[in-house]
Amino acid sequence: MIALYQSGLSLAAVGKNLGINASTVLKYLRANGVPKRSA
Repeated sequence: MIALYQSGLSLAAVGKNLGINASTVLKYLRANGVPKRSA
């Protein structure tokens, strides 16, 4: 999940790839200290 996000995919795209909601992706990334990219 972290690698997908850091490769440039959006939260929504990462979620779609993994079959989960974008908000779940964001929650996981935050819990692991990954900064959210600016839009």
